[in-house]
Amino acid sequence: MVRTKKIGWHLVVVFATLALIAAACGDTAETTTTTAAPGTTTTTAAPATTTTTAATGTTTTTTAPPESTTTTMAGEAVLTGAERCAANEEAGTITFLTGFGFFPSVSVAEVIAAEALGYFDEMCLDVDIEPSLPGEALVLVNANVVQFAATSYGPFAQAVQQGAERVIVVLNKGHFPIWTLVTLEEFGIDSLEDFAGTTIGSSSGVAGAPIRAMLAGVGLESGEDYDEAAIGFDPRVIGGGDIQGIAGFRSNQPETLRREGFNVIEFWPEEHGGVGSFGATMASTAFLEEHPTAAEDWIRATLHAWEWAIQPENHAQVVQFSADLTTGDLNTEHELFRWGTESGTALASTPEGWCMGATISDIPAREIAYMTEVGLLEGVPDVLAMFTNDFVERVYDDECNVIWPGPMGE
Repeated sequence: MVRTKKIGWHLVVVFATLALIAAACGDTAETTTTTAAPGTTTTTAAPATTTTTAATGTTTTTTAPPESTTTTMAGEAVLTGAERCAANEEAGTITFLTGFGFFPSVSVAEVIAAEALGYFDEMCLDVDIEPSLPGEALVLVNANVVQFAATSYGPFAQAVQQGAERVIVVLNKGHFPIWTLVTLEEFGIDSLEDFAGTTIGSSSGVAGAPIRAMLAGVGLESGEDYDEAAIGFDPRVIGGGDIQGIAGFRSNQPETLRREGFNVIEFWPEEHGGVGSFGATMASTAFLEEHPTAAEDWIRATLHAWEWAIQPENHAQVVQFSADLTTGDLNTEHELFRWGTESGTALASTPEGWCMGATISDIPAREIAYMTEVGLLEGVPDVLAMFTNDFVERVYDDECNVIWPGPMGE
């Protein structure tokens, strides 16, 4: 079922207290293949992978740590059929928070599709999908009031550093930054160096770490070589002339400006040495430990829906699923662009041999290291303790196809 009510801020105050007393979760790593019980520690090696992205011509080499230690989260999860269905039903209502509305973004659209297509029902799961704000999602998942939520590694790392210890990333689909630095042709900015002396706007007034890293690569630092300003969510302010660049999402602001007739130039971080990720899903470790089969099958249904949703012939229906949940009208053309851009970027950024949804540890590690360097984090957190790939590995076959058993209750 889907609920459009929003969990109020008063709950954040209550559950922030609970979050401070939650127990710590174990370490995790990226390429574990195991059927051990929760809490089992395994050491595994992961290969370096090189991939060339056809859309941009960019070659990216992703090197996982040569050896990493992981605490598996999925347990034995050997129940099948009616027994597994009963175990999943015992989990009760599983709540997923979108992070912001019901827009068809990666990590949100596939969950909405899994509900609409009946995949959660086939796994005997009762799922509520609710909108939220990112800050409250982290607190509520940490307290296991909410079981899953959309996130990204940047704010997730900040929350962990602030005391959120009972949360963990279980899915991550994008291994390029979704960020883009936008300017207009009329400003005469032809290279990153030309942003010296400009003002760059973003929704919060602080550009994402991949944008800052990209500019730092040519010797430009925020507050010294360029200014930043908070501009909210309307990129058309760039037409006034006070803002010469916008740090935004390539699936959003550039298309809005093009539809308004602006001649847009974009700079993508991964083409200039920047590193980042997007499209993550976090989970309550308490829920994972108490209901491992339900957690595994929630992820299974979500990834099964992803396989359906990325097919071009299904894009319009993906957008319609979001529209059905949204009060007011969605701009269908814009939302098709959003889903096509984000899902396409996720696919292009996933190296050959990696199953969709697995975290590649080197990517968030470098992203988080730069956040520390520019003062967005105090000290480098333990990245390997921030995610588990255990559930992802359990739902795929050797060819990275989701193992789909069909309706469990039949």
